[in-house]
Amino acid sequence: MTGPTAVSALIHAATMVKAGVFLVARLGPLFFALAAIGINMDQFFEVIAWIGAITAFLLATQAMVHPEIKKVLAYSTGSQIGYMMMALGIAGLSRQFVDGYTAGFFHMFSHAMFKASLFMAAGSLLHIVGSRFMTDMGGLRKYVKKTYAFMWLAGLALMGAPFITTGFWSKDAIFAAVYESGNTWALPIFVIAIITAVITAFYTTRMIGMVFFGNKSKHVENMEKDGHHIHEASASMWVPYGILAVLTIGIGIIGLSFEHEIHRIFIDYLSTSFGIKSGLETVAIESQSVLGGFLNGVNPIALTASLAAFAVGFGLGYIFYIGRFADPVKFVNSNLFFYAIHKFFLNRWYLNSLIYWGFVIGPLYFGRGMWRYFENTVIEGFNTGPEKAVAVGARLLQGTQTGISQSYLYVFGAGILFVVLLLLI
Repeated sequence: MTGPTAVSALIHAATMVKAGVFLVARLGPLFFALAAIGINMDQFFEVIAWIGAITAFLLATQAMVHPEIKKVLAYSTGSQIGYMMMALGIAGLSRQFVDGYTAGFFHMFSHAMFKASLFMAAGSLLHIVGSRFMTDMGGLRKYVKKTYAFMWLAGLALMGAPFITTGFWSKDAIFAAVYESGNTWALPIFVIAIITAVITAFYTTRMIGMVFFGNKSKHVENMEKDGHHIHEASASMWVPYGILAVLTIGIGIIGLSFEHEIHRIFIDYLSTSFGIKSGLETVAIESQSVLGGFLNGVNPIALTASLAAFAVGFGLGYIFYIGRFADPVKFVNSNLFFYAIHKFFLNRWYLNSLIYWGFVIGPLYFGRGMWRYFENTVIEGFNTGPEKAVAVGARLLQGTQTGISQSYLYVFGAGILFVVLLLLI
């Protein structure tokens, strides 16, 4: 997974990790249609929306501190999947199911392109440098200009750079769908989505800054001393992710009309396959204002939030990792709060430790305690108790057996005398 191979691009862009999103997308209209006949399905969609929101935020925080380039992208994938789930969940809680439904699918399409490009570019960097850690890179933009350019294009799409990337339009569509859903949970989920977008722009800028800007790492210097020439990967490696990066920008330029067409297709699909017609035909043009019709009146709150999230996240990343106006290591270590937060995120919220203690160490200690105090004491005590009682009884009976005939006759006579006395009494 973290090696210099292209398989992670396929896994993280489409095949494996999107299976859950596609399943929910296929079942979502069915549950929404059931709600139309009086069955309350709000809880189902609320769970999907909140799982998506929490996942998006939680994994984004891990991506912003991790030193491995492919793990940063892997956490980013999970975070973006959270966005997709958030959109599909909010669709069922919205007045217009098609808005969130289209936004979720659109983001799945756009993410497939820019994330596959980033993963293959990361694999190329691992092949060039021989290390998966971004701390072993630095200053590579002079040596791998094609990879540098293509990672910028795909990275801008992941960040949601305004107006020219697919990531901007698909993410803005999610923001608009959430904000205009009219649901009780719309505002807190919307806030989480915006905060996550800020973090996304930050960790993407951090990744590019650590890899391509600044001074060469000691690892790269040692490679050059050993005679290894840092150079661009072969065309068979950079052409595929170059094509995807260019497509990300190309489709982003026509992103409005592209999304509008998806929106129209899903209106027809939902109406024909599930009978979800309530309000869709009558407000088809108006719903474009949320997802496809920028000129027809895009939601200003969602648009402003999207632009602000990109500006803040990119700005912070630029200050620390591209412009190098401040040292992030000194900044983190200078304040106990930031140091604790950084450590908390770097240890993945201690979720792995919690799971390990809950399902490995805890059961192991419980099993050892059961063996030591219950099995050895109670079970083994119960098993050996009858054995010891029989042994003691056998020793007592053994003491009565002398093997001398006179002793047996004496006891026999005494017994008869005792019986006679009982009869006389």
